[in-house]
Amino acid sequence: MNTFEFTRSLYRRLRAWPLIGPLAEAVRYRRFPVISSASRRYAEQQALLEAQGHALAGLRQSAASHQALLEAQGHALAGLRQSAAGLEAEIYKQADLLNQRMDAQQIAVDKRLEFQRQETLFELRYQGRGTNSALPCAAASPVAPRIVNPEKLQRQIAQGAVRLNIGCGHKPDADRLNVDMRELPGVDIVATVDQLPFEAAAIQEIFCAHLLEHFPIEQLKRSLLPAWLSHLEPGGELRAIVPDADAMLKAYASQQIDFATLRLVTFGGQEYEGDFHHTMFTPESLCDLLVELGLQNVRIEARGRVNGLCLECEVAGNKP
Repeated sequence: MNTFEFTRSLYRRLRAWPLIGPLAEAVRYRRFPVISSASRRYAEQQALLEAQGHALAGLRQSAASHQALLEAQGHALAGLRQSAAGLEAEIYKQADLLNQRMDAQQIAVDKRLEFQRQETLFELRYQGRGTNSALPCAAASPVAPRIVNPEKLQRQIAQGAVRLNIGCGHKPDADRLNVDMRELPGVDIVATVDQLPFEAAAIQEIFCAHLLEHFPIEQLKRSLLPAWLSHLEPGGELRAIVPDADAMLKAYASQQIDFATLRLVTFGGQEYEGDFHHTMFTPESLCDLLVELGLQNVRIEARGRVNGLCLECEVAGNKP
């Protein structure tokens, strides 16, 4: 047996012994315990702390870099927002300018059309009579009363509430029977205001808007309003809207409206035969007229109410 085999045989025997076996293993694989002093342990801990400090400094530097990047991105985003706000403001400004130009053009077109309309009506009215003439070109032909919408009339009769809107013009009321001497869209009965095709005491309500001022006050007292009242059933209501002269004059005195508006509302547009005003009312004077005609529960429903260029009032009363 040579030396190598002897050593290996001895190692195998000693490896199974307690204490000696592990020592033999340590000798073979050079696993000797390291005995360190306190100074060496301190140095190792110091080196570990320094390494951790360097790592922490690196992390802080990285965090600072990210913070700087975020700040830069925030500044860039703020700049974009400011730029977007400026662009939005400019868009709104340009849109406002465009709307103003369009409005100005529309106003100019409307004024031109209104001027042409007035000139045409003026020529038709005063043709061949000179500008100082107040007579119509031809006498108005009589209008025979005619019911255009009998179905609507029958519905109101069946409901027991016939309600008229006299002199409706171009503003018909869907809830009332619209009466006008012209067969305009929405007119249900073609008739003059003093030739209503109804029996006495057959109507529950008579309503008129901006109509009474077109008649002389004595005609209203003596013929027109008494004729209307004869058609009302007992308890029936007469309701009228007229320009409020009191409110109009006060508005002109306080410079809220100009003279042209005051004159137009007071005397009418005078574009056709029925567009002349013959009288004016305050809420109180219209109430006095209705009381004089014998109405009860006469009341002012509105005064100084804005309606286009006009300040109007509304008065109502009931037939005894």
